Amino acid sequence: MARVVTCALAFSVLFSILAPPRAAHAQDAFGCIEELSDDEVRYRIRYIQEKMDDGKPQATRWRYIWMSLWLAGGAGMTYAAVNAARDNNNPDKFGWAYLAGGAYFFG
Repeated sequence: MARVVTCALAFSVLFSILAPPRAAHAQDAFGCIEELSDDEVRYRIRYIQEKMDDGKPQATRWRYIWMSLWLAGGAGMTYAAVNAARDNNNPDKFGWAYLAGGAYFFG
């Protein structure tokens, strides 16, 4: 049973990688703008800017939360690397050090 599930997952991943992408059909970018007056265009731009400004505090909070999580993970991995170095466990020491460096890079 496990082999069937593994084969099915492998086939689905392989198919999704090798299948050609489907074409995306988009609206003409300039067709709808030409029909609008300058006031309507200004209103739409102002609406988009206000919505972007409304979401700025949430985006900032999201960024700082993820940054602190990555830095906390890096600190934990640094602690593990130091403990591995004290035990003269070179493979673990370098593995944890590389993971900590990656976490600090993302943070």
